[in-house]
Amino acid sequence: MLELGAKFLLSYLIGSVMGALLIGRLTGGVDIRKQGSGNAGGTNALRTQGWLFALGVVVIDVGKGAIGAGVIPGLELPLIGTSEKVSREWLTISCATAAVMGHVWPVWHEFRGGKGAATLVGTLSVLMPVLLVPVLLTWVLMLVTTGYVGLSTMSAGIAAPVFLAVTRLPADQPVFIYCVAMALYLVFSHRANIARMRDGNENRMTRAMLPHMSERRSGSIVNNASVLGWRAQKGQAHYAAAKAGVMALTRCAALEAADDGVRINAVAPSLATHPFLAKVTPQEVLDELEAREAFGRGAEPWEVANVMVFLASDYASYMTGEVVSVSSQRA
Repeated sequence: MLELGAKFLLSYLIGSVMGALLIGRLTGGVDIRKQGSGNAGGTNALRTQGWLFALGVVVIDVGKGAIGAGVIPGLELPLIGTSEKVSREWLTISCATAAVMGHVWPVWHEFRGGKGAATLVGTLSVLMPVLLVPVLLTWVLMLVTTGYVGLSTMSAGIAAPVFLAVTRLPADQPVFIYCVAMALYLVFSHRANIARMRDGNENRMTRAMLPHMSERRSGSIVNNASVLGWRAQKGQAHYAAAKAGVMALTRCAALEAADDGVRINAVAPSLATHPFLAKVTPQEVLDELEAREAFGRGAEPWEVANVMVFLASDYASYMTGEVVSVSSQRA
């Protein structure tokens, strides 16, 4: 038990090294806990200090999670040694947990840290690297479709135990228990974000990135809407209303950002084919939607992405406030 306690403490102390505050001190004494959301994590670093500062924060925070889970459990500590009574797997889980706890409640920084998402990713990269695929894919998908970083982080955390439950349990039960605990923690730590989303006050990526683009007087934002923002479909009133809101946001924000040299446009796909859609949509509905398209099929994701790349590039330098339909329904 002495080995477990010592390595848990060491992992906690390493986790308490805050990337945001370390880089802040090296760049003029910036404390991002006094700016933006007040959180000492990568998202607030991006919103208040820019992408280069945020990249350094993420590298440090992910790295200390990997060290906590991958290096500390195997160390030979002087005067302590190793104990055969301690399960190596549960020792690793304990050290991973300690690294996340250190980030959230850092002893070096008055126990005021971040939410631990990046450090959690670092621990998963050691515990089970394959989990990074569903976790990162879920995060990107949710960010693209909703624009909420907090919701994307919670969804990604939930994706890890769901993936294990479907594919690996019970072979990786300790990791599964760890992932369930971390998913519950991420939801709890984002309770303020949940309240802001409920009240309609949560920051989206457009609002988060616009100040940095305006400061350098250049940039391009591409939002993701849908043709249902213009058209009608039974059973999709909620979705259509949300996408119409994205279109209105795009047009209004584009006017506000134009003076700063920032362009804001949106794509409006009609039907994009991907496995997630097939899982939640009856085949007869998919067949009906595909029949409306001139090519008799939905767009491949890359076909939608090509239009987004065009809008983001300098080839679309004169376009702003536009919603571009990615559809073959008008043919």
